[in-house]
Amino acid sequence: ELARQVLGGRVGARSVAFLSSVTAALGDAGEAQALVLAELTARGDADPAARALLHVQAQFAKVLAGQIPARADVEALARNAAHEDRVTGAGRLALLGMCMVIGGHTTRAAEPLRAAARLLDGEETTAGSREGGHLLVLAWAEALMGWYDQARAHAERALSGARERGEAHLMAPLLGTLGYILYHMGRPADAHAVSLEARSVAHRIGRDDHVGLADALIAASWARLGRPTLPNGRDGDLVAARTPINALLFAEAALTGGEPGRALAVLLPYEPEPGDLPEVPEPVQVYAAWCYELLAAATLRADDGPHTRVARWAEAAADAAVAVGLPEAAGYAQLAKGHVLAHARRWEPAARCYEEALALLGDGPPGGARARDLARAAAHHAALGPQAGLGELTSREREVADLAGEGLKTKDIAERLRISPRTVDVHLNRIYAKLGVPSRAALVRLLSVSEPPGPGPR
Repeated sequence: ELARQVLGGRVGARSVAFLSSVTAALGDAGEAQALVLAELTARGDADPAARALLHVQAQFAKVLAGQIPARADVEALARNAAHEDRVTGAGRLALLGMCMVIGGHTTRAAEPLRAAARLLDGEETTAGSREGGHLLVLAWAEALMGWYDQARAHAERALSGARERGEAHLMAPLLGTLGYILYHMGRPADAHAVSLEARSVAHRIGRDDHVGLADALIAASWARLGRPTLPNGRDGDLVAARTPINALLFAEAALTGGEPGRALAVLLPYEPEPGDLPEVPEPVQVYAAWCYELLAAATLRADDGPHTRVARWAEAAADAAVAVGLPEAAGYAQLAKGHVLAHARRWEPAARCYEEALALLGDGPPGGARARDLARAAAHHAALGPQAGLGELTSREREVADLAGEGLKTKDIAERLRISPRTVDVHLNRIYAKLGVPSRAALVRLLSVSEPPGPGPR
């Protein structure tokens, strides 16, 4: 209304689209839709190119507001394809590809995503406001496909344009998207820096959902840098994280930091009945293999529940990988299979599984780093035997290992050694890695057949 008063009449379709984007980015999806609907009603059947732009904008506004458009609504946009300009057509194709990826139809998603990229990459200049929004959708969809190089280039180009124009409504989601991409490219320091900025911008515009994603990325990247806790004493409410991507990132942070029990608490909202396989809240198909692998790894490390559950998580990861058909998902399925073999102390096939997982995942994604470390540990264990690693433990690690071997729980070990339970968990995590064992139960079995040597080197 203010724009109409200032401009003295009807606002152009592009201006309405811009105002709708700003409104949606502030979290008001209803008002953003109303702006577009009012303009469509006022225009009637006139100017089909403007109508095509506004129809695409109506769906894009849902994304900016934190919603996923219905695939049927996005597919219906093709009725106006004959009247689209380059940017509108690219936006429609990016939205269609994103909906397909999230729905698990990755093979079909590749074509519209590549077509959108060709249209948006045809302009070598800094992305304008409309291009920037569609590049945001494209980059996120490409990241879900595992096309991280293309996704980073598109996110950085859009972010550069948003910075030039001071468009905070695009900067918050773009920074979050770029942070996610950098984290999965194995660049945790860069991901951490970008995510800190994302949190600041999101806080200023009042978007708690973007703040939540930034906090999850900060936690995951900080843990991957080798810090067991978050900087400045901020630890985040991991258990309260219930969006799929935030839960996965917080679980990665907990598992990397040596807290597998906390990783399980993030991913599972309730304790299942004996023999049941718990359901992950709000499952998203494209994330499923990653999620099930994390559950398998955390269950082993935490010794939480029967070990038959680990095999069932691995089976679920394999099924999810087949459903989406992505190399990254196949890598997580192989990683989960390796966990099952490692628990059975079948070190040579476990090492091969981990190596195959690493080949599929690469060094970038968090599972790739996990596969690399576990492949090395399994190969070492297969070559030297399980007891060889005992000599690599520090004196403190050997004390923790011996007490765990006696059956003491984490809390009891902490009291005995006068250290915190978290420090005990960190020591146990390092002990597992050095000995090539996946869990406390496996550690107890190893120690039960070992001679009690003296403390290892510091």
